[in-house]
Amino acid sequence: MPNLKQTSIQDCEEALEETLTTLQSLDLPQLRSLPALDFIAPKGFRPIVELYENDRKKRRTASAETWSPETGEVRICFERVEASADAKSNPLSDSSLLQELLSALQEAETAPGRNFVALKWFRDEYLHATGLSWAQDEGKRQSLLTQAIKEGWILTSRVPNPKAPLYPTTTIRLNRQKAAAGAPPPASRFRPVRIVGEPLSSTILRDRGTR
Repeated sequence: MPNLKQTSIQDCEEALEETLTTLQSLDLPQLRSLPALDFIAPKGFRPIVELYENDRKKRRTASAETWSPETGEVRICFERVEASADAKSNPLSDSSLLQELLSALQEAETAPGRNFVALKWFRDEYLHATGLSWAQDEGKRQSLLTQAIKEGWILTSRVPNPKAPLYPTTTIRLNRQKAAAGAPPPASRFRPVRIVGEPLSSTILRDRGTR
């Protein structure tokens, strides 16, 4: 078994939750034909994973090597994701919600020093911090992202996770090819301010004596 000293129990639990969440968003015929999928990744529910050893829950800060697949257990329970009244009245097909979601992802992607956008970080931290009203609802963030991935607005991939080598990080990015094919572009939350008077370039040229 690979060395897991650098991986914590929390890393493993979160990676398993992320994997189950990703399964919910995939719409592959081979996958959807598996009867077990309705049990391990039921739609409308958020997975919660906990690791146990000798019938005792493992501390999340403990090293992953303290858990063994021979003697340990993986316990999965599910929390229903309730669609709020606002989510029902504003489905993802509503261009305003779609544009806000894609705009937030675009801004996260283009942030200085960021090489990729992790799905879990974007869903649980970045979206919540945007201040968007619908993004304050955990269930709504999850359902909108899942639907956006399913409909192809957002693409997923995986990158190595240095903290948990056995559990790659699921990343997301805008499907710019779909946008180029006629999908509405993300609407930035920033709006230019119109200044009354002559263009700034004219003022600079006049001050320099070149005009």
